[in-house]
Amino acid sequence: MLGSDEGGQVRSRRWRLGPLISVAATWVFVAVLLSFPGSSTNSLWPLFVIPTALAGAFFGLPGGVVCGAVSALAVFLLISEPPSSVWVGLGTFTVAAVLVGVKTTRDEQRVSELRKSSAFDPDIPVFAQDHFRLRLHEEARRSVRYRQPFGVLSVSIAGYGEFVRKFGTHKGKAMMARLAEAVRVAVRDSDLIGCLGDEELGVLLPQAAPPECEAVASRLADVVARTRFEGDAVEPYVSAEALIAWAVFPEDADSVEALLRVLRERSAMSTSGSREVGATR
Repeated sequence: MLGSDEGGQVRSRRWRLGPLISVAATWVFVAVLLSFPGSSTNSLWPLFVIPTALAGAFFGLPGGVVCGAVSALAVFLLISEPPSSVWVGLGTFTVAAVLVGVKTTRDEQRVSELRKSSAFDPDIPVFAQDHFRLRLHEEARRSVRYRQPFGVLSVSIAGYGEFVRKFGTHKGKAMMARLAEAVRVAVRDSDLIGCLGDEELGVLLPQAAPPECEAVASRLADVVARTRFEGDAVEPYVSAEALIAWAVFPEDADSVEALLRVLRERSAMSTSGSREVGATR
């Protein structure tokens, strides 16, 4: 769901293998057409605009410049006496690709900034991790002022990693979205659902003491057990078991950071099958 460095994720996506293969295959195809004996090179060289534009769109300014330079080299080697219009055309292609690349980069950065500042997670319909933690701090201040407790649940799926390895990352995100729907069914309208981690949801239960948290955790475990998650053509639907931990402020911790540490410890208990207080499996 959320990464630690959105900008780094954008840059890594730009250099994925698929676009590189597309650009290389298109460029090789045009070069092969130019190399055929008797081919009308003067009319075919403008086809280099295709790989150059793709390189600029996929890889930004460096991609457009490199592809333009390599295309110019190919024309120099394949056309015995290229006219000046060829160099002007290739230069124009490269400049256009660079402009497209710059615009694409800015658009991706803008989308990344919007996602980062958004209150909601981009993959599932719950609060983003930073915003959810902000709401926890707000609830903690309210709890201290009015001397009312609140509870926090962490919810994850047992065997989530195996599910992703079997069905893929896309199905894993769909599973988390389906889990969020199941959580919403099991809690009150006033309760808030957000991300605690890449594979973990959190539920904020205002004005909830340990008995209420335990009741919600038990109800949520039953709802998830009855929920079917989408698989593939061979195994269309799979069942899953919820790993649930809960803690209460200020009974279990006197700060949000300490409360989250308690949740992590109790989540580890539920993963190991412990039946300690605050851990449900």
